[in-house]
Amino acid sequence: MPFLIQPILVSTRYLHQCITPFMLCQKVLPYLRKSDHAAIINTSSVVSHRGYVHHAAYTESKHALLGW
Repeated sequence: MPFLIQPILVSTRYLHQCITPFMLCQKVLPYLRKSDHAAIINTSSVVSHRGYVHHAAYTESKHALLGW
């Protein structure tokens, strides 16, 4: 059985787990700059350091979030 990656799954997962946090941070940045104690906390997963079989899209999106 060949391993197939479904492009729609990859792009949807990447959008939800990587692009959305970036966009959210851009939107709240003006408000955070007004505070003396502002912080952005993004949660990730051990998968961002260690990939798992058949989880390439998830691993890639978590690693992108970690690298940002």
